[in-house]
Amino acid sequence: MSRRRTSGASVRPQTISQLARLKNRNARLRLRYELLEQRYLLAADFAEDLAAPPASSSVAPITWFETFKEVERISLESLSNVDSTLAPEVAGPLPLATGEWIVQLTDGAAHRLRTLSNADNLLDSSAIDFTIISGLGIDGVMLVRGQGVSQHDIETSLHENLHVESFSLNKLLKGQATLPNDPDFVDMTNLNNVGQFGATADADIDAAEAWDLEVGSSSVVVGVIDSGIDVAHPDLYLNIWLNQGEIPVSKLNSLTDTDSDGLITFYDLNASVNASFVRDLNTNGYIDAVDLLQDPLWGDGVDTDDNGFIDDFFGWNFRTGVGETFAKNDPRDSQGHGTHVAGTIGAVGNNASGVVGVNWKTSLMSLKFLDQNNQGDTAAAIAAVNYATMMRSEYETNVRVLNSSWGQPGGYNSTLQQSISESGDAGILFVAAAGNGNVLGQGVDNNLTPFYPASYDVENIVAVAATNNKDQLAPFSNFGQTAVDIAAPGVGTLSTLPGARFESANGTSMATPLVSGVAALLAAHKPDVTVTELKAALLQGADSIPALDGLIASGRRLNALGALTAPTFAPRVSLQSVSPITASGEYTKTITVRYTDEQGVNLATLGDTDILVTRPGFAALELHPTLDAATIDGSNKDFTVEYVINAPRDTWQAIDNGTYTISLKFGEVRNVKDIATSRQVLGTFAVDIADSTVFFVNSTDDAVDASPGDGVAQDASGRTTLRAAIQEANATPGDNTIVVPDGQYLLTIQGRNDDASATGDLDINDSVGTLYIVGGGNSFTFINANQIDRVVDVRPNASLSLEAISLRNGFSDNGGGLRNEGGIVDLRMVSVDGNQATTDGGGIHSTGTLTINQSLVHDNETLDPLANGGGGIFNDGELSMSQSTVYDNTTAGGFIKEGGGGGLFNALNGNADLSVSTFSGNVSTNGDGGGFFTSGTLKGNHLTISRNAAPLGDGGGASSATKYPHFSAITNTIVAGNISASHFDTSGNIGRSSGVLIGISSDTSPLAFEAELLGSIDKPLDAMLGPLQFNGFATPSHEPLPGSPVIDAANGNSILLDQRGVSMPQEAGDGTRFATAIGSAGEHTSSNISTAVNGNIIYYFFSRELKSHNTTTGVT
Repeated sequence: MSRRRTSGASVRPQTISQLARLKNRNARLRLRYELLEQRYLLAADFAEDLAAPPASSSVAPITWFETFKEVERISLESLSNVDSTLAPEVAGPLPLATGEWIVQLTDGAAHRLRTLSNADNLLDSSAIDFTIISGLGIDGVMLVRGQGVSQHDIETSLHENLHVESFSLNKLLKGQATLPNDPDFVDMTNLNNVGQFGATADADIDAAEAWDLEVGSSSVVVGVIDSGIDVAHPDLYLNIWLNQGEIPVSKLNSLTDTDSDGLITFYDLNASVNASFVRDLNTNGYIDAVDLLQDPLWGDGVDTDDNGFIDDFFGWNFRTGVGETFAKNDPRDSQGHGTHVAGTIGAVGNNASGVVGVNWKTSLMSLKFLDQNNQGDTAAAIAAVNYATMMRSEYETNVRVLNSSWGQPGGYNSTLQQSISESGDAGILFVAAAGNGNVLGQGVDNNLTPFYPASYDVENIVAVAATNNKDQLAPFSNFGQTAVDIAAPGVGTLSTLPGARFESANGTSMATPLVSGVAALLAAHKPDVTVTELKAALLQGADSIPALDGLIASGRRLNALGALTAPTFAPRVSLQSVSPITASGEYTKTITVRYTDEQGVNLATLGDTDILVTRPGFAALELHPTLDAATIDGSNKDFTVEYVINAPRDTWQAIDNGTYTISLKFGEVRNVKDIATSRQVLGTFAVDIADSTVFFVNSTDDAVDASPGDGVAQDASGRTTLRAAIQEANATPGDNTIVVPDGQYLLTIQGRNDDASATGDLDINDSVGTLYIVGGGNSFTFINANQIDRVVDVRPNASLSLEAISLRNGFSDNGGGLRNEGGIVDLRMVSVDGNQATTDGGGIHSTGTLTINQSLVHDNETLDPLANGGGGIFNDGELSMSQSTVYDNTTAGGFIKEGGGGGLFNALNGNADLSVSTFSGNVSTNGDGGGFFTSGTLKGNHLTISRNAAPLGDGGGASSATKYPHFSAITNTIVAGNISASHFDTSGNIGRSSGVLIGISSDTSPLAFEAELLGSIDKPLDAMLGPLQFNGFATPSHEPLPGSPVIDAANGNSILLDQRGVSMPQEAGDGTRFATAIGSAGEHTSSNISTAVNGNIIYYFFSRELKSHNTTTGVT
């Protein structure tokens, strides 16, 4: 996760000492702090240490739910009093301030952490001590105890810690009180109000009418985040969720699913056919969850489903601290609030006993975090939400609703908000009480005083107010014209209480489970319903109540029947047929899709953008099938239609082998009510074409080929590693292809000067054919040399084509990322970054033929000031580069001889042809040519050379050697905003033709130039360029801002596309002049995602590769 921020403003360093500091890569990072209410958001991840490998794949992954029981907890009442004197057993030997914080580590810190218990090493400072209490279920999120002189000192330490992305104080949360009521109340007017006891008839949720359509299902799980549930209650025990993964294997294989619903539930366990596998240990006459916990044959102390929670049969107890009477895997209710809520959602129906819930059948998951005083802490609530999300996302538990009848005003916590939002992403609706008013029992306006979690601005939250039996807002209920979504009856709610009791109660706590219950009922009725549809159906299916206008956003009171029949559901889409591809030569593949909709699909919304095909393991690749409208078969309420997908490379080939996922895109197809489809996976198809010359890497480990030349690229363990595939290709003369899925391929086998790829770098030495290595995208597939050697070495006469891959973290004498020693290398959509060389070519060293297209060369460096240079590229052969960006490279070379070239050093025998590319932010710390230095032949067309520096030399942008007569010239090129000790932008024998903008042109230049736009040292010319960013293609560029002098100033060229992939149309008139900008990119356009097209493939690259470049050397 990268949240680095860059400034669009440019700053001109004023002194040589300032310029010299530019070579310090760490100086490029600019951190920024934001304060969001009571949570501090830091600027995010610290600069990645390219030399430090991530946590080894051999290390067991951290369990982010891990809890350390030996850590003393602070009492709930003291959580907010950090600076108060605490009990000796908590405060320690010194009278220090002590508190609990919810801390989010940066992605980089979390990724490198080996064990959660050692995370305090990332937090401790000289004056502050931190202790890890537990993880909270999200990567990098922890509950910690901090001790220091004061709360301010502790939070300042966290604020300044580069490992910390955010933090917030762990606070007290309260369940909403159940207000007293007439003990003689016996009827459930909330479900079916016929005017009894002076009530207003039909001021109910029409539950009886809804039950004609649906009575619920055990397959729908509702998480009750509360004080627990009395799981042995006679009107609840059958509807308690049973974790299928925790059933002992010996039992699971023998139990009978009596109702054939695919689950073992308490209905099944109470059937006579299963009587021999369970025991009524609490002797209440039936089998309930307590019986399973007490039975060592069930509660065996084994984490059977391996989710990190042992024997979590029906939920988990997230309560900790003094006074908790139940074990962690025993979330029973010692207070009563949670049991009352649970009964409203799902007390067993049609059993001739007690009350009935909205759902006659359901599965109630107990997520306990409130204590006997109806209090809990934020960290426990976060963990409860994350547990439910994990069970749905990772353990096939159909959690669809979380009920939260608790909260407090002003209790904002962004980590809890994030957890709720992520539950929505997983398909869970979060129903929250709007609150029970102030201490006087009067409702509060949540628009003015937010009440959390109901007031979080999250799409999957439904905030619930309470009404009475006359369809009036209950006097105690909070409200909010935009802050509260819906109302439900919350006065005189009869439901279950612990100990086989039943009692009525008032509160938004009672209204909320009605909404949760109807949501669960709807999820049972339409199993594939989305969270968006659930919420829309609840709101639109509710009854409009005049008394709620202006008080509730919808102005409506819940109606169960209305929710089940609301016209809020998008068209349903399914994959009808698609066949596998097993032979090469096919050009297309046909996909048949079925659409159904009760209202009818709007056929006019069908089109070529409906379907997306992706290849798992290749995140950057997308294929877009086209609609064959002539194949529509059926009415608009139920029909099939065909989509046709073109092969990625003209025809389907073995290189395309894999499983392809077919997805429906969000919002493309709509019904006649204008309700759009959501994104969903429709199915898959396989491509499996036999070809002995194509190797598919299936392991990110580094291991050698067991037997090079045997036609099988496998190590001794049978894995196809990248090194093994290259060795096999080297031993098999001719064209070969290696397909490398997304991932980081870390080179770990030590050794140098080996030309057989057995150790160190990856050597390419087949001189007969070309080796093609195809990755998943240069922001997704990384070959990391781990500083043991360079990354790739192309030997004389060998030929290599690299596509959609990144070469990083190499170190060698020359060519830290790639050395081309007299071979042929083609780089397409490649990133060469974070490499080092002691002499020349930090990223690339080439003495052969090198083609670079749509690629990045950045953050590479050379170290020896006595060498030639070329921080990014050293070329002493044939170089052709187009639509590429060379940025943020550094060279120390050129200190005592002509040389340097922060981005590129083109040597005496070099012939460089550069077009439609950008050089930016490169630094030659000791020599000349911050952008590039050339002593060989160089031609540049439509280049942008800006914000480079040569602080001790000449030509901050571009420099040519004065000793050699080789030709160098630039056309339609910007050289502006660069810095050097003498000539700011250019120096030496660089010829300029028409259409060139030079920010500062020196009178001492040896040639007379024909140039249209020239500035001087006294009057620099501002090119008015935007920041370096991705502007719609594979590589970043500087777009001219509106009003820039370079717009429409280019002349006499044949370039068809600029660096953004935007066409360059000819100007009407003479037919020779192009209406486009000087430089690599045209006038400013906006885009967040960059694309590059290769045949019918579209690769997506994201700007995370672009660091805080624009605060580095930028000047205008």
